[in-house]
Amino acid sequence: MEMILALAVVIAVIIFGGLTSVGNERQRKALEGIREQAALWALQDLRLKREKLAREMKVDDPVKWWNVVFAKICGEFLDLNVAEVFDTPQTLVCIDKNARRVLG
Repeated sequence: MEMILALAVVIAVIIFGGLTSVGNERQRKALEGIREQAALWALQDLRLKREKLAREMKVDDPVKWWNVVFAKICGEFLDLNVAEVFDTPQTLVCIDKNARRVLG
């Protein structure tokens, strides 16, 4: 009788251990799916914000704007002048006071 009871307890422990493992695996997969969805949402949200800002951003005089940006970055005023303009992709090729080409 004690042997049957011990065998029943061992079988019950094995079954409950298996059920716990299966439940943990399901939970892990669900959490992984939630994490992937959160990452995709954040990426799409960033794209939407960038598109909104791109539509709102207006630069009236691109050459003047580039002169200011390059002055802040390089620490010197480059005095850019337009050399070429390309439509696809939108590119502005300028020449600085030392005849160096600068793309913008």
